[in-house]
Amino acid sequence: MAARQRASRTDVPMATGVAWPRPSMWWSAVCVLAGLAIGGACAPGTSGSGGAPRRAGRSDRPLSCPPDMVLVTGGVFLSGADPEEVGVSPLGRALGFVPRPVRMVEVGDFCMDRYEFPNQPGVLPVRSISWIQAAEACRERGKRLCFEAEFERACGGLDGWHQPYGGRDDPGRCNDYAPGPGSVSHLLAPSGDFFGCVGPEGAYDLEGNLSEWVAPDEGPPAVLLEPGDWTEPAGPADGIVRGGTIWPGVYGSGCHARHFHPADASAYEDDGFRCCMTPRGIQARK
Repeated sequence: MAARQRASRTDVPMATGVAWPRPSMWWSAVCVLAGLAIGGACAPGTSGSGGAPRRAGRSDRPLSCPPDMVLVTGGVFLSGADPEEVGVSPLGRALGFVPRPVRMVEVGDFCMDRYEFPNQPGVLPVRSISWIQAAEACRERGKRLCFEAEFERACGGLDGWHQPYGGRDDPGRCNDYAPGPGSVSHLLAPSGDFFGCVGPEGAYDLEGNLSEWVAPDEGPPAVLLEPGDWTEPAGPADGIVRGGTIWPGVYGSGCHARHFHPADASAYEDDGFRCCMTPRGIQARK
């Protein structure tokens, strides 16, 4: 399969509507360091339709995560892609399974599970689980579902890579090019088996294996609800699923692949999840 090169973008809008130049790797690093120094970010803005997880207030303690999670540094990053870059099929476009628009987004520091749930290397990830069940499983472990912007930042890095390992497709590096639809049980790989399929901070399988349920960026995280309190509209009518799965399928592949399913549906055997949390040393998000 021919490799797809991420398109060149010289000017990308900030979520606030202000045009900002596409950051190079060194400028992205400056942004992060500046944010660490002054407790903010190098440019104002929010994510999505109005509420990316923002940089939380800091204490004097250093940031840390549990040993089975990776620390992802927040700041301003390049979000979104064109449908052509992701490989969305005509049917996928008709269903609305398209990436978020290209823009600069701000996200706070966060911890992310290193592997898909149950977050154990060499173990098959859990599949055929609903958004509601996934959110509750994270809550029971003192965590939460990752926000959509967090998934995109951890997968594509500050420069918005198409794949967790870079801007070009490398078939076979992630478990995302199965020969065709079939039983997931015969195609799914244990977490971490595709050792080259790792994001900038060390999270595995953000592309391929299973697509992952995420929480919407706007509003309070629904995972704060107590078990059994799941009533609409606490959980979204359609839960968001990010990343490619075992085969490119209808909605494409890579860090910017995006589709939806009913939040209470557990019939999709190629969907899973992982959990996130606020790092120790940062005040909890209200």
